[in-house]
Amino acid sequence: MTDLTSLGLKSGGIGTEVNAVDSFGSTPLQYACEKDSIACVKFLLKMGADIEARVNTNTLQHGTALHIVAMQNHLEIAKLLIKYGANVYAKNAQNELPVDLLPLKEGNLFELLVQSAAQPVMLKDLCRRQIRASLGSNRLKFLPNLNIPHLIQLYLMHRT
Repeated sequence: MTDLTSLGLKSGGIGTEVNAVDSFGSTPLQYACEKDSIACVKFLLKMGADIEARVNTNTLQHGTALHIVAMQNHLEIAKLLIKYGANVYAKNAQNELPVDLLPLKEGNLFELLVQSAAQPVMLKDLCRRQIRASLGSNRLKFLPNLNIPHLIQLYLMHRT
């Protein structure tokens, strides 16, 4: 968990802002994707990081975490981002999809992006995304305190 420490994030820490944008226009999730830190990406997504936040750097204008992962060819993180609702149709400032930024137009990541674009999102996943978005990233840590069945809590925390 040293990656989390270097980002200055602690589980449940006071003042932690998982969607903070630095002076370069990047979020902790985007840095974790760039560094191929799957543990950090998982943590940030569970804490409600904005998966569609746009980054503005010299190499990527108005791209998402999935654009970064595609450029870096990080398959496992791409799977995780898609599971949490990353938009495979999101375009950057140059009108490029994540699949357009792949170093090679073949391989497992290429197949994943193409297949994800061809399949509709399941209703249960759309519901989970909407509920999580309605709660907001700052309130997700309070899910265990809600008077709702434990299985629903697990579902909302992506544990089922």
